Amino acid sequence: MNIESILFPGVLVIFTGISLCLLINIRSFYNDPSRLPIKPPAWWPYTKKGWRIWQRATPIVAPLGLPFSIAGFLLEYGDTSSPVIKMLAVLLFFMAFFGVPIGILIAFMGRPKWLIPPHLR
Repeated sequence: MNIESILFPGVLVIFTGISLCLLINIRSFYNDPSRLPIKPPAWWPYTKKGWRIWQRATPIVAPLGLPFSIAGFLLEYGDTSSPVIKMLAVLLFFMAFFGVPIGILIAFMGRPKWLIPPHLR
């Protein structure tokens, strides 16, 4: 037993837990201005513009993280010879793959407006 066989499942479980917590709280991130304040907190190491960019892209993080972690579980612990597992993993990776450009568009261009929280538009 090597360190990778211990760390990989642990990282998958932690990443999935964080993604689920974000997905459960995504409505409050989207609607509550106090969850994503305009002024950067004291722990933020970058500029105010960097904080604004991060704020706009935050609500898209939860929907992107969960497909990655579920696909990782399927590919590592599922029966990869099954066409259903293969198709589901490919579908989940494509969901995340197309979500990354959307997150970049939201962060840097401010489009599409309906995905940006109303208090950050």
